[in-house]
Amino acid sequence: MLLTIFVAAYVTVLVTELAGDKAIYTISALATRYGSVPVFSGIIPAFTVKMLGAVLLGRVIAELPARFVAAISAATLLGTALLLWYRDPSSVESGDGSSDRAAHGAAVTFGALILSEWGDAGQIAAAALTARYGTPAVVWAAGTLALATKGAIAIVLGLGLRRYVSRTALRYGAVTLCAVMGMVAAVELVGR
Repeated sequence: MLLTIFVAAYVTVLVTELAGDKAIYTISALATRYGSVPVFSGIIPAFTVKMLGAVLLGRVIAELPARFVAAISAATLLGTALLLWYRDPSSVESGDGSSDRAAHGAAVTFGALILSEWGDAGQIAAAALTARYGTPAVVWAAGTLALATKGAIAIVLGLGLRRYVSRTALRYGAVTLCAVMGMVAAVELVGR
């Protein structure tokens, strides 16, 4: 029974997260800038906390004012765009640069994900599954794994771009993508 609930939660959260989720674009953009390990290092704790919040506070998250959620998402995505624009990638390096750059990439990724898109379809699905089956730990584990899967897919997409597009073009693209996603969230805010 627990395995069935785990698989149901995993598939439900993954499908809802892949269908129209803005975070996949943010992750792809960050992967083009920082690489896979730093971005994945930021994804895991952010998604772990977000799914824990969904499981424990699902009803509260679902009831948050849509304008508030849209405002936080817009501010976070626009802030990420500004950070990517104004922060020279070499400015976070010291010595060989790899550990400082990786830590910076993980921190930016964590911040961008933890502050945006609360109360999205994946979290609401996890909250509903928890309420339905009464197994918060199973739903949390499956939901976190689904979010990590989404993150891995986004990283692969971002790294694929790195092979074919110059770093400068990727930087401009990442800034543009985050800015556009921030504006979309702002338009959602105005529309509500």
